[in-house]
Amino acid sequence: MKQTEKYPYAPRLLARNAAIVALVSAVPLSLGWAQDNEEDDEVFTLSPFEVNADEDQGYRANSTLAGSRINTQLKDVAASISVVTEDFIEDVGAADLNDILVYTANTESTLNYTNAGGNGTQDFVSDNPNIQNRVRGLGSAELTRDFFRSIGGSVGIDAYNLERVTVNRGPNSILYGMADPAGVVNYATKSALVAEDSTELSLRVGSNTDFRTTADFNRVLIDDKLAVRVLGLWADRGYQQQPAYYHDNRLNLATTYKPFENSTFKLNYEVARQEQNNPNSITPIDYVSEWVEQGRPAWNAAEQLYSESPDYLTRPQNVGAVAITDYDGNTVQFLTGGNDRWFTGVVQQRGDADNFTSVAFSDNKIAPFHDMNLNPSLRNHDFEALTFTWDQKLAENLYLNVGYLSEDYEEDTQRFTWGFQIWVDNNSHFMDGTPNPHFGETYVPQRTLDSKSIRNVDNEMLRGTLTYELDFRERNKWLGRHNFTALAERQETGNTNTVFNEIRSELVDYLPTNNRVNEDLWQMTRIRYLGGTADSPATMAPGVPDLTPSGVPNLYWDADAGMWATDSYSSMFTPKRRDVQAETVESTGFIWQSYWLEGKVVGTAGWRDDTQEKATNSYTALGDDGLLILGDSAGDPAESGGPTTTMGVVVHPLDWLSLHYNESENFRPAATQVNMFNESVPPPTGEGVDYGFGLNLLEGKMNLRVNWYEVEQTNNRLPWGPAMRLAQWELLFIDQNVMADVAALEGVSYTPVSPLSVGDINIVTTSEMTSKGMEIEMIYNPTENWRFMANVSQQDAVSSAIAPAVTRFLEEALPYWQNVGGGSVWNSDFTYSTWGFEGNPSEFYDAFPAFSAATYNAAEGTTNPQLREWRANAITNYTFTDGGMKGWNIGGALRWQDDAAIGFPTINNEAGDVIGLELNSPYMDEATLDVDFWIGFDKKIMNDRVDLNVQLNVRNLTRNEGFQAINANSDGQESGFRIEFGPTWTLQSTFSF
Repeated sequence: MKQTEKYPYAPRLLARNAAIVALVSAVPLSLGWAQDNEEDDEVFTLSPFEVNADEDQGYRANSTLAGSRINTQLKDVAASISVVTEDFIEDVGAADLNDILVYTANTESTLNYTNAGGNGTQDFVSDNPNIQNRVRGLGSAELTRDFFRSIGGSVGIDAYNLERVTVNRGPNSILYGMADPAGVVNYATKSALVAEDSTELSLRVGSNTDFRTTADFNRVLIDDKLAVRVLGLWADRGYQQQPAYYHDNRLNLATTYKPFENSTFKLNYEVARQEQNNPNSITPIDYVSEWVEQGRPAWNAAEQLYSESPDYLTRPQNVGAVAITDYDGNTVQFLTGGNDRWFTGVVQQRGDADNFTSVAFSDNKIAPFHDMNLNPSLRNHDFEALTFTWDQKLAENLYLNVGYLSEDYEEDTQRFTWGFQIWVDNNSHFMDGTPNPHFGETYVPQRTLDSKSIRNVDNEMLRGTLTYELDFRERNKWLGRHNFTALAERQETGNTNTVFNEIRSELVDYLPTNNRVNEDLWQMTRIRYLGGTADSPATMAPGVPDLTPSGVPNLYWDADAGMWATDSYSSMFTPKRRDVQAETVESTGFIWQSYWLEGKVVGTAGWRDDTQEKATNSYTALGDDGLLILGDSAGDPAESGGPTTTMGVVVHPLDWLSLHYNESENFRPAATQVNMFNESVPPPTGEGVDYGFGLNLLEGKMNLRVNWYEVEQTNNRLPWGPAMRLAQWELLFIDQNVMADVAALEGVSYTPVSPLSVGDINIVTTSEMTSKGMEIEMIYNPTENWRFMANVSQQDAVSSAIAPAVTRFLEEALPYWQNVGGGSVWNSDFTYSTWGFEGNPSEFYDAFPAFSAATYNAAEGTTNPQLREWRANAITNYTFTDGGMKGWNIGGALRWQDDAAIGFPTINNEAGDVIGLELNSPYMDEATLDVDFWIGFDKKIMNDRVDLNVQLNVRNLTRNEGFQAINANSDGQESGFRIEFGPTWTLQSTFSF
């Protein structure tokens, strides 16, 4: 790893680069302008850096920038690229990226895929639905805005300002050498049009009080030279589950200025404000059934000692105090445990399966999961984006594009659960003997650990692209024509994320004050009652609680007086950690696109070099008051990077037949990431191959493309799960805390195995991934008023070499721990207490990391979670042009997906240890078929001055409410469930004039 002494992160460098580009362009620019005066009769031609969406025909796009960064016919692009047109977006009633990717080949969205970590127990979709897509079974796509790398993924895209969406599957170093090998999704925003004025207003209503209105005003200020366009969105998504909301307000200003025939300036500014409380996509873990199976036990903390409690009892989420709330979320009583007496709960016990995940609810007996949002997750997003482009024809066949992007993003998030479960209040009495009025009621615990975060991100990007066409055909047709493109770009990004805990604000002498921010005794768990029992369903959802309550009575154990006493409890949010990152990426690239044999052979070759300097700093140190010492510096940077290449060829041996082959690569820079031993981890890299053929049939009305692919991803970063939990937390906690403290009590010298701190965000775990499959795409326009699109895709994404650093750590650490002090530390009579558990290192290991340590790599060779090998979509729309139905349109879509492996039986050795999974005997869920339908009409009103379009869309027409399994334990028991909803509808009216 290369270390540099100074981090050159400053906006002034962007200004410097802009000045350099302007100076370099000054001389040829004057030539380009001079030509305008000499060639007044020349017909204006589109810049090679633009694509004219008006040339799209129904669902068929003709050209793209994604293949070579200049306007290229899709038939001449060897990479796997799909372009989603504006007509398609309007027909299916798409509002965001999830609405689009559910229809495209080898892509998944929240409509047909649930990203749930922890084997189906962590609701990432509820956390942020805008980034939970998957391409080719690998991971989410990189998002770009007008081919600038964007930080707006969490805000998502919206159809109100979309011109088209381009889906690039697999690595593509021509677009970005540093990107995810799954692919890149680019959205092109609408530009101001200098041709004519236009206005479009729309109003949409739908299921569950869904509401959406848009406005689009385009005004020409100087004919064919200057135009301004204003677009607006006011949307409130409707959800069946309540309380839930998604308020999305956006404003987009675009200008286009063409002072000369060969010069175009475009400015686009967008501001967005979102307020979200997203609904649950999965059901919570079932702790109710365990209470029933144990005989519905009652716990009287006034008479029973916690140390003598049965194994199925625990302290809810292992904190010092519980907050008893009313049904509105107001705290009415705090209970701080002590003197071996605590508020307890019955927790689900581990089943007999070797590979076991806690089982979630699969019916509505305990709560109406389709109607109640039981796990509120608040997100507020503020986003601004400014793009500027300058297209200039410098000389004949020589063009320049200069582009600039500036983005600012702020995210304020509050989460209220630390593990999503429903419990039964089994406490018949509180610690002082007071009867519990809520005994037997169901509740959701809401812990205040990591309950709030504020993230600020800024992003600036400057890019210059120069392209030249060299045409030899007039001299020798065999030499063809060639486009040479060079680019240089620089991106600077800063990211500050502060995580907060809600803790007790008063200083009290019965709690230690050296680590108030992290010590669980200072945190609390709110008990949010649902108004139900084990025999009756919940009647109310736990909305947003009363945050930072003040002056609430608190029951605590007064050790000096030897009795229970009451004082006052108030809470506050305090920073737990701050992570600061600063990154600079400098890139250069060259693309050669060649057309041989009168365009029958088209070759594309790209070379790109990316260099990243990245600094990362985490602030976790505490002051004398036990609170975090904050800072803002990212520290010293480390450098990584390197070259990537793309090679592709398309051959048109016949007018109706094309053959294609493409190789490309990319990588994800990781300059500051390390393993558990503080050794640098190489960056994730991806290499992809695509090959196949295309058919142009029925006089160009039908286009068919068949593509086979293989993508290999090395050093893939594992998401949060068993391996990451072992690497960042559980194993290091035993190493740094449990072993160290108990060794000190034993008087034994101890040196930790790892030099890193618990929870270090730079620690990563890796795996290898391979995805293979095919994509068949067909677009057919039988007539001008009938359009049809279909695709069939196959994918098989497999993980291997899972977390080798964790394996190595276990091989080295376990024998060392077991033999420190001759085994006296590992089996000590001294104990360590935290997380609601007390034990020596051996007992602590068995209680926490032992199970994950035995099974974290059992998935070696398995397909990725919920992966469906085959998927097919068909979409059509017909518009009546005469007769009694003239002006009406009718359409629909079929979406079929194969069954998916959701679990595997284990393979055990003679000792009973898990050594692998039965890959040939998976547990499968069911295949699904969904139907969408729409009908609409278009007519002139107000003396033919206004065009009115009304369209009704119904999605999931044949689906019923229910629960779909997304995970199964190794004994076949289904354990995780996606909440499935029935049909939804929208009705939109659009006025154009």
